Amino acid sequence: MERFRRLVLWSLMAVSTLLLFTRGHGSFQEKEPVAFLRENTSRVTVRVSGNVVNPGVYTFPCGTDIKTVILMTIPDLRPEKGGIRFQNRVLRDGDAIEIIDRGAQVTDILIKKMQVREMMVLGIPLDPNCLGVEEWECLPGIGPALALRIVEDRQENGDFRSFRDLERVPGIGEKKIKQMAKYF
Repeated sequence: MERFRRLVLWSLMAVSTLLLFTRGHGSFQEKEPVAFLRENTSRVTVRVSGNVVNPGVYTFPCGTDIKTVILMTIPDLRPEKGGIRFQNRVLRDGDAIEIIDRGAQVTDILIKKMQVREMMVLGIPLDPNCLGVEEWECLPGIGPALALRIVEDRQENGDFRSFRDLERVPGIGEKKIKQMAKYF
């Protein structure tokens, strides 16, 4: 009798687990991923450093402003301290925020861009209109001479409207475009 009761309880538990699993996850043939596993592409990646509790690289939803980052990293920062003037600036991919607490009434908030190599490792798209000669040289297949030609072309002919516009630079063909595409 005891064995029968255990078997019935085990069977009920298995059936209820199966029902909860299938109803909670939907059909395995669905093309859309489960809601809480859906990849969110509307995010920005930034580095936070300086006098913060947890420095590092963070991903925030698009539209997050500096004030939110400050409140998360220095929760006891008083509004009357310096640097709060950036509170409405919206974060962009590749921003590097350094918070320097100088004590008393002063906190400096410096906003720069991450180094190109760091952005490449993190998968942050590069802007071909913002790269200098040394930064172009970080890309595979781009040497000092080609990097200089790219920057000079941009100065003479104006900004690149798209990444594909790099083909107008002598020495950049379809093969090199494919090689660099993952970084833009």
